[in-house]
Amino acid sequence: MVINSLADVLSILTAFLSLFFAFFLLTFKSKNRTSNILISLYLIIGAIDSGYILNSQFIIPYHPGFGLLLNTLLFLNPPLLYFYICSVTYEDFNLKWKHLWHTLPFVITIILLIPRFYLADFDAKMEILMAEVSLIIELKVTYLLIHLQFTAYIIACYIVILKSKKLLLENYSNGNVNYYNWLLTLITLIAFETVVSTFKNVFMINKLDAPYELAMTITGLSALLFICWLTAQYLRSFCLRTHIP
Repeated sequence: MVINSLADVLSILTAFLSLFFAFFLLTFKSKNRTSNILISLYLIIGAIDSGYILNSQFIIPYHPGFGLLLNTLLFLNPPLLYFYICSVTYEDFNLKWKHLWHTLPFVITIILLIPRFYLADFDAKMEILMAEVSLIIELKVTYLLIHLQFTAYIIACYIVILKSKKLLLENYSNGNVNYYNWLLTLITLIAFETVVSTFKNVFMINKLDAPYELAMTITGLSALLFICWLTAQYLRSFCLRTHIP
């Protein structure tokens, strides 16, 4: 494996830590099993996205279609985050078949890439993946869609949290809002990552190499710090519940 920059190192560390924490949550017994599964899936897909260097060196050169499909899974993360927020704020929340419409951006992206990519032969797939994003209209649309989707779902998460916090204070004037403040911090950190990632992709499309490399490093560092913070918060909560000193 060839590592070319600090951003590559940060991405690998983030991917492995995300996977480790996700599997911990999947095996951890909790009353709210649904929320653990949702945040675990979010972390696993995030790990796949963070581990782009592994995908680009070990999967795409041999299976370009599968490699791009793994990248496209990122479209499932905004709804997973939204469902997670709903699952920890609404006691009666349950996943239903009607929630599948949230996968529509993912489906649209797959359909968009079918004609010139998924139906193409190996050499044509590799040519598209090796080309500059600015030259491939489908990839430019894909980048635009993912950033719009993340923005919309982050706003939706804020609305759910603030609405639930308001209801708590209206019904219990002395209600403990610390958990809602924690959720707001969580979404704010994800929003910050999204903004930095947006600038990174704008720099990439416009071929601004120096700002792009800096944005890549900031994105990798913020993602690593985020997963460290999230892991620490969950472990702290676990220790408090089990009275571990």
